[in-house]
Amino acid sequence: MKPARLLPTVLLLATLAPAVSPQTNSRVRADMDFARKLATEFAYVDLAQDVVAGLEASNLSGEDAEALALLECDIYTAGARGEGNAEKRLELYAKAIEAYRQFIEEHEYSDLLPQAQRSYVALLNDYGRILEMRLKEQVGAEAEATRKQIKDALEPGLELTGDLIDDTEGATSKVELNERYRLMLNRGQMLLTIANVSEDGSYAYDRAAQTLENLALEAGETSSAGLNAYLLLARVKLAQGDPATASDFATYVYDVVLPTDPAVREAMDWDSLSFEEKVPRWKLGEVALDVVVQAFLQQGRVEDACRYALSYYNDWRAEGFDISPVGYLSMLSAARALLESGGWVGGQLNSGALQWFPTQEEMNAAGFAGTRRSRSALDMALSIAQYVNSENRGNTLQVRAQKVISEIIARPGVEVSPDILFEAAQGEYFAKNYAEALDAFRGIVSRLESRDEATQREYAPKVLYHIGKCLSYLGRDLEAAMAFREGATVWAGDPEYDQKLADGYYKSVARAKSGAGGDPLLENLYLEAENLLKALDAGGGAIAVRQAERAYSKKDYQGARDLYLQVEKGTDDYEIAVVKAALCLYKLKDEAGARREFENYLNVYVKDPRNKPVGAKKEKTRAEAMAVAVFYLGRMSYTHQEWDKVIEELRDFAKRFPEQNDYGPNALYMVVKAFIAKGDLDSAREVVDEMLEVFPTHSRTGYSALNYYLALKGTEDAAIKAGDEEALDALRQTMVTYLHHANEIETKPKYGDLRSESTLWLELGDWKAAEAVLRKLLGAFEKDSTLADKINQHILPDLGLALLEQKRIPEAFAVLDPLIPKDDSDTRKPSGKMMTRWCRSVTGWVEEKGSTFVEVPGVGGAENLELACKLLRKLTDSEGAREKYTCPWYHRKFDTAYGYYQWGLIDSERTKSARVSIEDLQNKLDDKRLQGVADACGEDTLRREFLWLLDKVR
Repeated sequence: MKPARLLPTVLLLATLAPAVSPQTNSRVRADMDFARKLATEFAYVDLAQDVVAGLEASNLSGEDAEALALLECDIYTAGARGEGNAEKRLELYAKAIEAYRQFIEEHEYSDLLPQAQRSYVALLNDYGRILEMRLKEQVGAEAEATRKQIKDALEPGLELTGDLIDDTEGATSKVELNERYRLMLNRGQMLLTIANVSEDGSYAYDRAAQTLENLALEAGETSSAGLNAYLLLARVKLAQGDPATASDFATYVYDVVLPTDPAVREAMDWDSLSFEEKVPRWKLGEVALDVVVQAFLQQGRVEDACRYALSYYNDWRAEGFDISPVGYLSMLSAARALLESGGWVGGQLNSGALQWFPTQEEMNAAGFAGTRRSRSALDMALSIAQYVNSENRGNTLQVRAQKVISEIIARPGVEVSPDILFEAAQGEYFAKNYAEALDAFRGIVSRLESRDEATQREYAPKVLYHIGKCLSYLGRDLEAAMAFREGATVWAGDPEYDQKLADGYYKSVARAKSGAGGDPLLENLYLEAENLLKALDAGGGAIAVRQAERAYSKKDYQGARDLYLQVEKGTDDYEIAVVKAALCLYKLKDEAGARREFENYLNVYVKDPRNKPVGAKKEKTRAEAMAVAVFYLGRMSYTHQEWDKVIEELRDFAKRFPEQNDYGPNALYMVVKAFIAKGDLDSAREVVDEMLEVFPTHSRTGYSALNYYLALKGTEDAAIKAGDEEALDALRQTMVTYLHHANEIETKPKYGDLRSESTLWLELGDWKAAEAVLRKLLGAFEKDSTLADKINQHILPDLGLALLEQKRIPEAFAVLDPLIPKDDSDTRKPSGKMMTRWCRSVTGWVEEKGSTFVEVPGVGGAENLELACKLLRKLTDSEGAREKYTCPWYHRKFDTAYGYYQWGLIDSERTKSARVSIEDLQNKLDDKRLQGVADACGEDTLRREFLWLLDKVR
């Protein structure tokens, strides 16, 4: 819970922070610290981003700009770690990871680089572990995709941790050593995660073990780093199938921080430690217990598992420690240990002195006879699991607790209340284990038979409802109908479940009837379900609406209208019936009549205070009816191209009717088309942005983004003619952004749209984005024989270029090499760009770094270099015939000379060709300094590259 007094202060400070005015360095850093504290300590990520936005508007430079860029990464991370929704949390993690990756790429020489790299590694580690937890709930293709996602995320982190650990070799300061130890621990965890998700993880397990052993020895076995290393090493050993070694490591850690031996506690004077000194020990113990219990149970050492489990429980009770989410998992491990033991527990629950005994006789002999001082281990396990369940309402820990409860109550002889039975069954239900949930709910029905009628009436309706839902999810509609029917008839009278049961009965029997070919039994059940709904529905409105909807679905619009008009005023469904009756007129091509009835409903009926809806259901019906009326009024205006009316009627549709997840995007799509038709592209963009935020996966959002892109494309020629490169790049960046959105939403990839997107990314120099789209193209169309030429002539060469520009040379070569003929028997004729890119992947190239030139190596190889030089010479001669002594020709000339230089590193005779080529150029230009090259290119870089290379080959 957030502190009650913090928010006004936060808002005041955020309001007072200047948005644009220049700021002093100290003020800037103070604002950055404030933003970081907002995000990391108080979880006010949105307010932190507001502070950052204000700083960005100040046009910071130098170190301040770098610090701000890193702060944004940290805020993304805080947002990810604090997000409660699992799907959104993963999205935010991915965004944070990309932000760090970009910072690291763009700030290679920054003083903040090490800090960013360490945070990046830790974030990758967390991300991998979250994905690994998700993997446990997945199977088949979905699981394979997650495994790949984990490996793709962690492998760059592994490489980076290796480099960073090497860089910290010989560190002496405490700060540097702690950073080194954290890196080694992160590396160990990454290796363990990769091993866990790999088909054969033995190599990664061994590497993880070696890293962690080295860490423990280097940091000291009882240091914080050493203990964490041993704990992670225990998990490695568990995963390798060595629980004995795992328990040695895990119990070593546990006994160091929370000794289970009273003599050890006495020797260390445990009682004299302050609570603040004990808390860090408890936190590590929370993590350790789960491993301890797992390792003992896998060895069949149940007594040892229970001893540590109860020691953990006793410390919690005696010391009053808070329990973290990890601690609750350990609590459930303690419950499992007791569940497996089948023994007894002596001592008062809150005494902090519980003991486990294998038999009741031994417990009694130890002086724990009596109901208040003794209980079975099963009862104790149930008590712990119930506590975890009650403290974690609505999260995954509750589901886990309910599954443990379900296991406990399945044991013979266990007597528990219906509440506990129901929550245990719900654990399986919410986990979508419908077959297991069905068995659990049916078990409750059996147990209710021996209970009094009041208990039966309390539980039967909701249990039968859940049985019906489970059967529906399992595709067993007729059985589901029977369960709903029993609940709605035999156990009628429950105010919460009567309507739910009747609806379930009606819908289930309707599905069963649809494929039964007029079976008379099902027809009778269907009529019974309809009558049951009528009996529950005041005035019969709901059933009349259902009958009308059946007629509507069969395109019997007049019949549907007649039924809608039968719904009486004052019933819950009256307003939706009025609007649907008007909609039938629209479908019958009577637009004037439909418009008249829609407008009469909105402007007369709704505005009359006497018709104000009373009750949640009528309010919901009002909102739905208004949404339908407004939508179709707008649609009629759209059909007639009355663009201003479309905008007036539908622009605010999604805000007025936020529950309309289908009408909403369709309405806004028409608004986008209206703005584009009016030439108001800025407003069209605002609507598309709203759709991307509110309806991010709806097909109409994709179409809207595509239409906006096409509208922008219509302005591209004018931008090209204007000659403003910066404005053109900005336009293309906007174009590709929305085209990308359209392609991402499109469920069936379209070659033309993906090709347009890849071309724009290439033009903008976003090589990674281009690569992603080109690979998507290949995945979708590589086997399409009608596109084979386009794939070979354009897609693969462009993919090679994207990889080359990312300096992923071997990958680029692997893509490009199959496209190049190797001898005269191969009659293919590769294009010039294809040959150029392949040659580049072989020879590498030169880049200017400051005042020097740096070589980017190619794959090399004598045969490859020989062919590359041959092709480069051919390209140079071909271009020389058309445009000799132009800048492109000089570039070809340099590439050829550089190719011979690289070949000369293998065969020294070839170096001469590089030297002769450059000297020949000097002679032809009659200028040793090659000024003609600079003049032709309009800048000096290539000229200096020639002279640099000449020095190399002399």
